Amino acid sequence: MAPQVAAKVLQLHGGDTELGVRFFKWVCKHSTYCYDLDSRIALLNLLVTCESLYGVAQKAIVLLIKELNNSEPEITRLMGAFENMRKVGFWLSYPCYSSLLMSLARLDLGFLTFLVYKKMVSDGFLLGVIDYRSVINALCKNGFVQSAEMFVCRVLKLGFRLDTHICTSLVLGNCRESHLQEASRVFDIMSKSHGCEPNSVTYSILVHGYCEIDKLDEAFRLKEEMSEKGCQPSSRTFTVLIKALCDIGSTDKALGLLDEMVTKGCKPNVYTYTILIDRLCREGKIEEAN
Repeated sequence: MAPQVAAKVLQLHGGDTELGVRFFKWVCKHSTYCYDLDSRIALLNLLVTCESLYGVAQKAIVLLIKELNNSEPEITRLMGAFENMRKVGFWLSYPCYSSLLMSLARLDLGFLTFLVYKKMVSDGFLLGVIDYRSVINALCKNGFVQSAEMFVCRVLKLGFRLDTHICTSLVLGNCRESHLQEASRVFDIMSKSHGCEPNSVTYSILVHGYCEIDKLDEAFRLKEEMSEKGCQPSSRTFTVLIKALCDIGSTDKALGLLDEMVTKGCKPNVYTYTILIDRLCREGKIEEAN
């Protein structure tokens, strides 16, 4: 039985929750495929018709959100299904909302993340620091830096403190908008604040920002500063610098940086190798690329 057929059966028997759940379990025992999203939404619609199964539905939703956190079309379709569920009196729980915020932030959907935050507030939920981090990160990823800064002010008024995650998001947002002076200002504040120190992610973001505006000297200075402060450059840090060197045709220096990377125990990833292979091929050095 194909997933679409199973979904249709669930839809046709939506008035009988017990029968629908029994059918779902039967299909699971007799089939090896995974349900597609339509089938899962059909099952959720079935569960929310019975108040005694709300707890099961909430747990299923959290798992489904986490599973779809790499697919923008599917997560937005699922959000549409949530709106339909509200019409029959089923509202998302705090864990569902919190998971949704993280998934939307991961997908760089800043505006949607903020709308979900507003809905959480209107539904009467008190947000935790992890939720505020998700909203700030999502806004910064989309370049809504001013909105993110206003949101940070709101968070501070609620009694929360600045931390590495929030400040790193602000550095990211400013770098994406090519506001390197402002990104550096936030970075300097972090460096002087206890409990808010920059980590390897913060350094890598700022290194990438300087590479984007062709300030490689400043980028390499930051790499050296990382090591001096006991914050070892990550694979991303090295890869960003290797790409910057390849972009300006400094292939030998890029290969030298690869050697340094390996010597320091930092494992190159598929992106590191792809950048080098691409550059060598452009120079006609096919044997070295192979």
